[in-house]
Amino acid sequence: MRIANALHNGQPKVVILRSEGDYFDLTRALQIYDLTTQHGSVSAMLSVQDLLERDRFDVGLFESVCHFVVVRDLPGCLISGRELRLLAPFERPGQIIALARNYAAHAQESTLPEPHEPIFFSKANTSVIGPGEPIVLPPNLGRIEPEIELAFVIRKRAWHVRESDAADYIAGYTILNDVSAQELQAREIREQYPLFRCKSLKTFTPMGPWLATVDEIGLKPRLQMVLTVNGEVRVTTNTSGLTFGVARLLSFISGYVELMPGDVITTGCPKAAGAIHPGDRLVLEIEGIGVLENPVVAGDEPCPQ
Repeated sequence: MRIANALHNGQPKVVILRSEGDYFDLTRALQIYDLTTQHGSVSAMLSVQDLLERDRFDVGLFESVCHFVVVRDLPGCLISGRELRLLAPFERPGQIIALARNYAAHAQESTLPEPHEPIFFSKANTSVIGPGEPIVLPPNLGRIEPEIELAFVIRKRAWHVRESDAADYIAGYTILNDVSAQELQAREIREQYPLFRCKSLKTFTPMGPWLATVDEIGLKPRLQMVLTVNGEVRVTTNTSGLTFGVARLLSFISGYVELMPGDVITTGCPKAAGAIHPGDRLVLEIEGIGVLENPVVAGDEPCPQ
């Protein structure tokens, strides 16, 4: 099942992909379902974050609501894609935790060794943008590269999670572009600074649009990933190349950091994609999840030097 935040006639909604170009209005359908069945909350679920925070992110519930809509042919619950604007799954995730050198191929592109345990760092949640929004390149940061990554979203509070229980703590998967200022990143590595500034600039985390539920993707995803710039294929690879898999990452990270509903863990860059420039258009696609597309524009606000 694929779920997304969207705007429909300017109003925020949660939608479920029914078929290509057609969607269920989960926000409306869930309210009608609750009122009719007289159980659950009747307050509107306007975002994926609402569903997670109110403990209503449940694939079984979503399937029941979709069946309810179809059987009763409820008006206004089916929407054409022409009427929608898809958004990021989260405007401001609680935490964004990223992995370094989590693909052997990417580790080999640097002079750094392959890690013997997951290496993770954080990105500012204010760097998130959604599909179609521009990636803004500051004028004085030099080479900037996109990174196609598979990210997973935490469904409920996670602390010292066992690998065998991982599926119960994951809502689903999305596409994340870990845009990186490469020259600043090289300086941070050289001077042993944390990887934060180079990854956290405003607009440097395009995400979405779809959240593909964990029951469809599983814990050992083998998904094709393709990144193109202006139609030119820059990266084509598969998530099977992850050094540390999803269950291992969740267990390891939750042993150090308490994770909460809506936190995002992005599993790492598989391969360098080359520099991007103002005027470029990026398209990131992950099999079974969807397509994330963003233009690149020049910024006029330099960073401190």
